[in-house]
Amino acid sequence: GGRHSADLCQFDPAHAGAHHVQGRLHAAVMRLNRMLRFLARKLLGGDVLGQASWEKAEYNLRSAAELAPEDAVNHLELGMALRDLDRPEEARQAFQRAALTVPRRAADRRHIQRALTLLAESSG
Repeated sequence: GGRHSADLCQFDPAHAGAHHVQGRLHAAVMRLNRMLRFLARKLLGGDVLGQASWEKAEYNLRSAAELAPEDAVNHLELGMALRDLDRPEEARQAFQRAALTVPRRAADRRHIQRALTLLAESSG
């Protein structure tokens, strides 16, 4: 069989869901401490884990938020990545955008509530 790329977005760069999943994957890997990242790379293989970066996480999550601005989760995840990157004002803006979306599914309400909680926490 052919070799599969870790880049989901190469198939459809305008697919918000692909950007969202890939951005969350990059962010999750970058949140691991060094030892866990090393162990995960040994257990799961180095391709995806070795290519993970905050830059890619931000790019993918920002793309998802731009492509599907009506989905609270895209803004929420972008905000959490920006918070982890120590960019609190940009994170607050993303949380505000999440909070202002119109819920269409039960999960949307949870994402909006989480964004509101994070906004309150960031206000001090």
